[in-house]
Amino acid sequence: MVAGSTVVLVGTGMIMGAALGSIAPSSIADTPPQQVNVALATPAVAPLTPPSPEPPPPTPPTGDPAPVEPADTAEPASEPPEAAAAQAPEAAEITPAEPGDDTAGTDGDEEPAPTEQLAGAVVHVNVRAGSFTLAAPDGELTAVHAARLPELGDEVRVKGQLLGNGTYAGARPDKRGRATEAAVRGVVSWSDPALRVYAVSARGVSMLVAAPPADPALPPPPPPPAAGVLVEVTVAFAPPPAGQKGPDLAQRALTERGPAKDPVELTGLVQAADEATRIVTISADDLGLSGVFLPVAVPDTFDLAAFRPGRPVTFSATIEPDGSFRALGAGRDDGRKGAADADSLQGTHIKAPGSDEAAGGSGQEQGSESSENTKATSRR
Repeated sequence: MVAGSTVVLVGTGMIMGAALGSIAPSSIADTPPQQVNVALATPAVAPLTPPSPEPPPPTPPTGDPAPVEPADTAEPASEPPEAAAAQAPEAAEITPAEPGDDTAGTDGDEEPAPTEQLAGAVVHVNVRAGSFTLAAPDGELTAVHAARLPELGDEVRVKGQLLGNGTYAGARPDKRGRATEAAVRGVVSWSDPALRVYAVSARGVSMLVAAPPADPALPPPPPPPAAGVLVEVTVAFAPPPAGQKGPDLAQRALTERGPAKDPVELTGLVQAADEATRIVTISADDLGLSGVFLPVAVPDTFDLAAFRPGRPVTFSATIEPDGSFRALGAGRDDGRKGAADADSLQGTHIKAPGSDEAAGGSGQEQGSESSENTKATSRR
């Protein structure tokens, strides 16, 4: 973040500000993975008695017969440790849970029943939610939950199944190559003109993009797009240096398509849920790198207990005239199981076709490439 910059976020009944120094992780502290030692009980092996070489003939019973004890059916016969180990299921690969969340991450590497063939460049990896985001050749963004996450810039194909919150569950991605840039299309959900950073959002993803920095020797560059604007952006993969945190994507060309139709998609980490004001505060980006939090006003019908601190969540929301957000629907995004939990959906959280389209306008381009060239970049 740039020293001295200030972000003012206005929500229903509240004003939030954050003094930003440098782009840093969210105030939600990253919790190191906890090692869990699982003790596997070794079944007792009954001693084996060698048979008598010549068993004596049976002796006819005399007197009252000895009582016969009923068979113990409570537990099956014990097995040798080797057999028990062979039958033990493989442990699923789990992303460590975040603070206050014991269900985050992914759950297994089994291939779901495929419903769609998804393909594109990986433009975002979210280890907090156990997901990655694909950018199709036309820039459409699709968030996919998987047990094995590809790397930023990988070009992959994956079979996916639609989940309850509008994201996908994917099988193991099939890597087809590498990309150095891609086209992305989404709605700006947060923007900081001083820092020249903004978040592009779609269902299941809110990722940071760095606008070109100002050059003192040149005229001031255009400001980043404002929140609520539909954009098409050519981005280059430019992760920050080792040990630093910030946007992984650098803007190369930008086309603004005008105000987006509702709902706007938001994905972030819950900071707090206030029962008195009915405000849920989430990070401006889904990894909490910006250090900025957005207030989202939720209806009285929403169960605030679902918004546990540290949990990745998705919102469908309208942007109010004062720039604040009002939720229409919400769902969990903490791993494949959370995203698939239809019972956790609140309000209207069904992704409507064309909901990320602009309300009007021919678009305003920044950069040297046209919109058509922008869409073609991921095909190379």
